[in-house]
Amino acid sequence: MFRKLFLFAAVFMVCMAAKAQSPCANIAFSANQVGSSVNFVTTVPVNFLINSVSWNFGDGGTSTILNPSHTYANSGVYMPCLSITGVVPGTTAPITCTTCDSILVNNPTGPCNASFTSNMLSGNSIYFSNNSSGTGTLLSSVWNFGDGNSSNQASPIHTYTQRRLV
Repeated sequence: MFRKLFLFAAVFMVCMAAKAQSPCANIAFSANQVGSSVNFVTTVPVNFLINSVSWNFGDGGTSTILNPSHTYANSGVYMPCLSITGVVPGTTAPITCTTCDSILVNNPTGPCNASFTSNMLSGNSIYFSNNSSGTGTLLSSVWNFGDGNSSNQASPIHTYTQRRLV
């Protein structure tokens, strides 16, 4: 009984070791955004002989280059996938490995022009109107009123404790 259990454990460990050493487990990519483009860098085991590369960038775009760059038209979360077909030395049958990962693309599609106007209300209260423009979407606002107070409203009203001439 002990001999059968030992044999089973040995076969199980060999199978697990073979699975852990699969060349597909070591194929990966990283994505680095530069402006509106994303540069993809592929990591492949040294002994994996590549026959073909296929990218699907998750927005309809594709490539057959190992380390491509891709420009996303819009900001958002995308699921790029990389498929590599190749041969491991000592084998003759090609295998295909596919890996996918989600990426967040922040695509500033144009310049942002920050500007505002201010109107005195009553007392020391001032209305600040956000007149910023650009082709992107306003994600957040941060105002610093110069007196230690701030606001995250798009167009805030702020009351100063005293008037100053600047």
